[in-house]
Parts: sequence; C-alpha cells; structure tokens
Amino acid sequence: MTTRTFDPDQATVTILVYPELEEPEGHFASGDDEFDKKTVAEIQRELESGNQWAWCTVGVQISWAGFDEQEYLGACSYKDLEQFKQCGYMHDMVGEALDKLTTKIRKEGWGLEVPSNAEVALQNKALELQEVSFREYGA
Repeated sequence: MTTRTFDPDQATVTILVYPELEEPEGHFASGDDEFDKKTVAEIQRELESGNQWAWCTVGVQISWAGFDEQEYLGACSYKDLEQFKQCGYMHDMVGEALDKLTTKIRKEGWGLEVPSNAEVALQNKALELQEVSFREYGA
C-alpha cells in the first residue's frame, strides 16, 4: 500500500451555513424566562432583517484529494462570520471534520500520514476565510 501524506496546504476549508430547521423557542434556559423571550425575539428580528447567521446550522467542510467531510452544529446564533470564527466551536469542528476525513480516506484503502500540525494549519485556514457558503437543504 502506498502511503500519502496529508498536506493541509492542498486542503480546502469551507464554512457552510444552513437555515436552522427548529424554531429558537425552547433552546434557551438561562433561568430568566423574560431574558430568554427577549433573546428569541432578537433572533427573529435579525432573521427578518436578513441575517442568516441569527439562527442557523453551521458546518465546516474539509476537502482534500477528491475526498470531503463535514462536521455540523445546529441551533446556532451568531452576529456574523467573525463571531463564529472566534467562538471555540469552529476549532473543534475543524478537528472533528479532519478526523472524519482521514477515517474515510483510510477506509478507502489509502495509507495516510497526517502531520501533527495539520489541524492547526486547517484552523488557521478557516480563520482566514472571508466568505461562507449559504445553502438551502436539498439544494
């Protein structure tokens, strides 16, 4: 079996944003019902004004050598891409997507070495992104 080395410089990182299928009601439990209602109302206002980040499912996709894999997080509410990139979840999602990708590649019979810096390199690529792919389900 030929072994290839995963090269993060040749990988593509994409942030995917889908409309959240569930309503925001019931997703907040701060202990202050009035605060939770205000939070939901603010999310609804942001959605109505066109902010797709206000209530969404976010995915991180990593593509390399004809393979791709994603990690998703639902019931998200962010101001914008920058706020998502700074939240801690994005870094975790990159790591999970990389793990899924390397597992998929190995299941296809490829020998694969992954450099120890690969996850950090992909996280840095994600931090550099200025655009996302807004998607609709089934499209």
